[in-house]
Order: sequence, then structure tokens, then C-alpha cells
Amino acid sequence: MKRNQKLFILVISVILLFITQLAVSIIPNQMPNTSKLFISLVVIVGVVFCLKLGNSEKLAKNTFFIILFFGIGISLIKPVQFGIDEETHLRWTIRLADGQLFTREQEKQPDWATVEKYDTLRNPAAEHAKNGFPNKFFSDEHKASTYSGKKIGINNISLIPNALGWKIGMVTTSRVAVAYYLGRIFNVIAYALMVCLAMKIGKKYREVLLLFAAFPTTLWIVSSFQYDWLFYSLSLMILAFITKFISEKESIRKKDLILYLVTTTLMMFPKFPFILMGVVPLFISKRYYINVKDKIWYGISLIGSVLIAVGWYLQSTIVKMISKGTSPEVSTNITNKAGISYFIKHPLPIVRTFIRDVLGSFSGFSGSNTSNPPAPLQYVQHTSSFITGILPVIFTFLFILVTIRIKIKLDKIAKIFIYIGYLVISLAIIYALSGDNRVGYNIGELSISGVQFRYFYPILLSLPLLWRDWMKKIIPINEVKELEDESRITDFLQISMIYINVLILSLGMYTLVS
Repeated sequence: MKRNQKLFILVISVILLFITQLAVSIIPNQMPNTSKLFISLVVIVGVVFCLKLGNSEKLAKNTFFIILFFGIGISLIKPVQFGIDEETHLRWTIRLADGQLFTREQEKQPDWATVEKYDTLRNPAAEHAKNGFPNKFFSDEHKASTYSGKKIGINNISLIPNALGWKIGMVTTSRVAVAYYLGRIFNVIAYALMVCLAMKIGKKYREVLLLFAAFPTTLWIVSSFQYDWLFYSLSLMILAFITKFISEKESIRKKDLILYLVTTTLMMFPKFPFILMGVVPLFISKRYYINVKDKIWYGISLIGSVLIAVGWYLQSTIVKMISKGTSPEVSTNITNKAGISYFIKHPLPIVRTFIRDVLGSFSGFSGSNTSNPPAPLQYVQHTSSFITGILPVIFTFLFILVTIRIKIKLDKIAKIFIYIGYLVISLAIIYALSGDNRVGYNIGELSISGVQFRYFYPILLSLPLLWRDWMKKIIPINEVKELEDESRITDFLQISMIYINVLILSLGMYTLVS
């Protein structure tokens, strides 16, 4: 990569960092907070310095650095607890960091209470940051947690990266703030490593993986106390394996099947319904298998995977049966609960939710700001109609570009099954949320609350593979010319990801104020 090209990218990125405020009609300050500005500049310099353009084989490594630098920047710039569900996942993180594999009847976490003092989203009495960061937060010291009573469940190990960062912060310093930000950063590191691995596995699908893995919507959720880092990582791995399986005849080895089964089984931790993706290899033509007997072996092994996942789903009930423990009562929004028989007789709330939140997930992910939660940023003081208008257009253009460049083809039978599988998974998620105490559904309501576009990430990630055939008919490309432009196109995608992330990082710098 030429020095002039790096300098050009750096200059454009810095300009974007400062002029993005012009796209927002109301901002707290015309000059950015100095701490956040410094972090943003370090992020830009770091990612441009590490970028190696001109060689498509460097795509996985470059993607790692894009995610790493922007993810760390987001982790530091985002105000305390301004991530989705961070208040819940922080509790789980502290438990794991304290070595508590099991959840117990009573717990006291002074460190969680310390963080809550600065959670201006959920705590009206919280201390607001005057200069980008709550100053007192950096003087608060760790206090030991206490856990007592009988065991009532197993902690979700999806949050191990968060817990590892928190633990290192506890060991190296007494400051809660250091552990807090390290917890977020370690989530980013784990995600970046998994994305890099997925791109090395799914080489024929890596441009699609880049688009969805490094898009701001994903990064702003991952850079939190949030187990969706694992959900996104596993989704990328699943598509990487599927595209590897169909890349050429006799390409499926038993080793790959084992790794794929482990990947889909791990879905039981972040999003249980997606363990059903484990059946996909059974619908891939036998011509792709080195040994057809491996397909039979896989089918038998899949039963074991499902049993393990069901065991995890029921783990809280099983643990309480053994320990005789009882879970604390939780408040609920459900006053008139609907069962499955109700929805069979009255399917319209599920159909309406499916159309709005599943079919509408593409619009939500692309940054239209019409989704639940808003994307790519959540909890901003003021939105930018310009950015929420232009971002979906840019994403759609890049989506079409990576789709028509896919050189592998999925069999019609496999496509049909995947569509049916995603329909079943989507309906299962919607029904599950109808009984969720936090959101739930009461008989008579028009739709089911709490269904979010991020739950359907694997579906969005599969669309280029599913739509590749008809899109290539509409937009034919010259295969020879495309091969000659391989590096130029991958460079364009990477530079686009940098500019898009700088744009949203800048928007967050101006509008995310605690």
C-alpha cells in the first residue's frame, strides 16, 4: 500500500470526524469533547497504519484491525451502560469474574452498584459526565461481592471475554472504571479474533463476512457487556463453514463437520433457536462429501447436540430440582398471557410482528433508525436524518456488490430448507418473546413487543448466498474483468468500512452524552 494512499485515507477520515456534526441539527457542543476526540484520532491513525491494501489475501487481517481499533474506540467513547442490556449482562460478568459458575439465591455486588451510580439511562439520580467521562468513576474502588443461598442455575459462559477483562482490571488495579472498560475491550478482542477465523474458513464468502462483521450496527452492540459478540461470531462461522462445504466437490471432511456441529451447538448460549442450523449439512448434496458415511455419522451426532442444547435450556429447572433452591420473584409486564393455542386461533399478532421485525430486519440493520433498537447508534440525544437516510443506501449498494461477486452456488433443495428453517426459527423467537416477562404479550395487543432485528443476524448474513443467482441475472458481470479488479474491489470495501465507521464514531462522539 502506497504511503500517499494511506495519507489520503487518513486525511479524509479526519475531515469526516470533524464535519459529521454538520449532519446533526442539534448538538450539545460544537467542539467535540477533548478526551473522545483524542481517542477517535488514535483509532483512525491506528487502523490506517495497520491496513495493508493491494492484496486481497490480507483481507482477514485487515478486517481484524478494523474491528479491533474501532471496537476499542467505541468501548471507550460510549457512555457508561449505554449498551443494550448492559445492566443485566454486567451482573453476569461480575459473577463469572468472581469465579461463580452457579447463580445463587442471594447476591450482593457492590461493584455493580458503583457502576449503576453513573447509569444515566436507567437511573435518573445518576451522576452525569461533565467532560465525556464521569470523573468520580475513576476513583471508585473495588469491593468484594457476596453470594449465598442455594444454587438456582448456571451462569451463561458467553460472557467469558467480558469477565476476563473485568478480572484483569481487578487484579491490576483497584479502580472499578479500569475493570469496566477492559471488560468491554476484551469483548471486542474476542469478536475480532473470531471474525478473522471465520474469514479464513469461508474464503469464498469473506467479502460478505467483512460487510456484516465490521458494519457499525454490529460493532456498537459488540463493544459492550453483551453476549451478542458470541451470537454474531457463531453466525459468521456457520456461514463460513456452509460456503466452504459447497465451494467444491468432495470438500466436506469429518473434521469440518465436527467443528460445524460444535459451532451450532454453542448457539444454545446466546440464541437457542439457532441450534437448528445444525441440520444444514444433511441437506447438502452427497457429492460434496469425501465419504458419504460421514453424512450418516453427522446425523446421529446431531441428536447428541440437540440433547445437550435442551439440557442447557432446562438447566435452571434441573439445578433448582437438585438444590431445592428458589429463584427470586421478578416483575412482569404480562397481565393476560397468551398460550400457543391462542396464537393458532389468532395468528395475526405473530404475522404482523414477523413482517415488521423479521422482514424489516434488513432496514433496521442497515441504519434506517426505524428499528428496535435504533441502529447503528442507541440512546443518542439527537439523530441525524441525513445519516439515517444515506446509510441504508450505502449498505444496500455494498450488499449488492458483494452478492454479485459470490462465485459459489447453493443447491435448490438446500435453499428451500434454509428458508423453511429460518421461518421456523423466526416464529420460535417471536413466540418465546411473547412470554418474556420484560416485554411479553397480552391478549388483545396488535403485535409482540421486544422482537429486535439483531436476533435475525444469521438470516441477513445468508441473504447474499440465497439471492446470489437471481441478482446475478439482473446485474451480469464480466468474470474476467472482475478477476483483474479483485484487489481493487476488496480495497474499496475495506476503505468503505473505515469511512462508514469514522462517520458513526464521530456521530457518537457528538450525540452520545450521559
